[in-house]
Amino acid sequence: MGSDGRSPGTAAPLRRLVSRLFFYRRLRIRAKLFLITLLVLVGLGGSFTLFFTLVERVKIGGGAYLNIRKNMALLQAISLLKSDLNQVRAEMLAFATELDADSADQIKSGITELKSAVEERFAQSLSQFSTEDKRLAFEDVRSTWQEFCQTLDQEISPLVGAKKTARPAISHSASRRNATRGSSTRLTPWS
Repeated sequence: MGSDGRSPGTAAPLRRLVSRLFFYRRLRIRAKLFLITLLVLVGLGGSFTLFFTLVERVKIGGGAYLNIRKNMALLQAISLLKSDLNQVRAEMLAFATELDADSADQIKSGITELKSAVEERFAQSLSQFSTEDKRLAFEDVRSTWQEFCQTLDQEISPLVGAKKTARPAISHSASRRNATRGSSTRLTPWS
């Protein structure tokens, strides 16, 4: 065995392999410049190919554009649904903190109208999903909405009718809903 722990017969082939891997050391300046130029041209060619491939995919009429156009109606319906859900949440907060019965009744009638509009948007959006997994995820959102409506009708309305603030009940029901679902979906800003 040699001093490096290898047998004397393996050192020579290893040196020959290393010398073959570092072939550029034996090249002349002209050949080295030619090799560097060739590597730069191959890199530029690869960059241009990648550039044109990406431009082809994202340009108007490309695959990504057509996918967005295909789903535009669905995206618009979901945006309107999100806006309505935020409006219901804001009205619910105003309703929950309202102590005046007349104002609370006006807010509740507005919430009822908004709830029917949200249900229509859910039905409209649900019919536009193309894949089953997206449809199931959207059904999960709809079930959360229905639980929210039940909480509003069964727990919040009686408290407001009794002229009590419903904020603690909202916070408790939202945290309970999130704990049972294991999700981070928040329908109230203080949950």
